[in-house]
Amino acid sequence: LGASVISERHNAYGAYGRTDLEFNAGNRHFVIELKYARVEDDPKKLLEEAAGQIQKRHYGEHEPGRRELVRIALVFSGAQRSFVQSRIV
Repeated sequence: LGASVISERHNAYGAYGRTDLEFNAGNRHFVIELKYARVEDDPKKLLEEAAGQIQKRHYGEHEPGRRELVRIALVFSGAQRSFVQSRIV
């Protein structure tokens, strides 16, 4: 696709940590926070955690206004070997 993908990027406010995955596609900037659900984990709780982390840590706000910001929280189930929860934040 020719997209430049960045993993573990320090966010706009440095002290808040790093995003899991970022890339640009057309006029959109995508930020993805991933969580891994083990058998004993609650995927819905992990989804809420990922969504909250995106907002609280201001992920993707390092280039305001240049592109439409799309922030996505995803939960991957190890038992099902697929993404089981997702939400646009």
